[in-house]
Amino acid sequence: METSVLFYNVENLFDTLDDPLSNDNAFLPGSALKWHQKRYVLKLQRIARVLKEVEDPMPGVVGLAEIENRRVLQDMITALELTEDEVGIVHSDSPDKRGIDVALLYRKDIFQIIHSVNIPVRFSSNPRDTTRDILYVQLKHKNYSPLHIYVNHWPSRKEGMKASQIKRFDVAKTLRKHLDLLLSEDPEAMVIAMGDLNCTPDSPPVYRVLDRKGNPDNPLENMSWDTHNAKSGSTNYRGKWLMFDQMLATPYLLNSSLDDKTGSPSVKLLNFKVVSFPWMLFYNPKYKDFRPNKTYSGSKYHGGFSDHLPVKAILRY
Repeated sequence: METSVLFYNVENLFDTLDDPLSNDNAFLPGSALKWHQKRYVLKLQRIARVLKEVEDPMPGVVGLAEIENRRVLQDMITALELTEDEVGIVHSDSPDKRGIDVALLYRKDIFQIIHSVNIPVRFSSNPRDTTRDILYVQLKHKNYSPLHIYVNHWPSRKEGMKASQIKRFDVAKTLRKHLDLLLSEDPEAMVIAMGDLNCTPDSPPVYRVLDRKGNPDNPLENMSWDTHNAKSGSTNYRGKWLMFDQMLATPYLLNSSLDDKTGSPSVKLLNFKVVSFPWMLFYNPKYKDFRPNKTYSGSKYHGGFSDHLPVKAILRY
């Protein structure tokens, strides 16, 4: 059996309701962006189209970034023409200043949830500053060992490369601490860490702290290297592709093969790729290239999908 594991930064998926606990003023009908119900529904339909195209009726596991609340996840399931009896939601509000969170959806006909927790992040430079939590989810498929998933959305570069990189180091170290504890209890744990890391695979926070390529003692292997080395990526900035959206996994999950004694296949994660259908892109005449068709460029409404492309891998049982 195979199913897709997908991560997608869906770019500011806010509903149109004013939430006093969320900094959502920019995404309201009366705002400068004029974020009204018709635009919201169209964005949900566009995201649903991508998920269905990857796997019908949707991938087995979907990690998401930049979602406002549980309501938008419920509306996304409706746009997929599915119900919460068919799709599980894992989400908790985190203390991010912009009011955006990470979340996970999973197909209940494939997986059952065992446990989930939000892992808070504290910045060494400013302990009072806040960001998205790391979402940890433990899923199980039939008689196989549990699948451990971390959904990430690391701090952006808006504060400048040096200041923001220190923050990304803090998130990477927080993830590593949780990973080390998990792997000390189960060295053969099947782990997937995925997300928008706001840096490329060769960036020190991911390379030095998590990736075995950077240090053999690190716990994970980064599946995103080939795409990065090909000068491709998941988002485009001023004509340059950047491999920000990544998947890393434990060697046990990436290198498993047939069980020598029983001949039955063990679980394996393979075929990582950036999802890029032509209808998700638009042509930029300034740079003469195709790039993700985003919802807004500044205050100009494009009505696209997201400023990021999703990434996926195949989970084979």
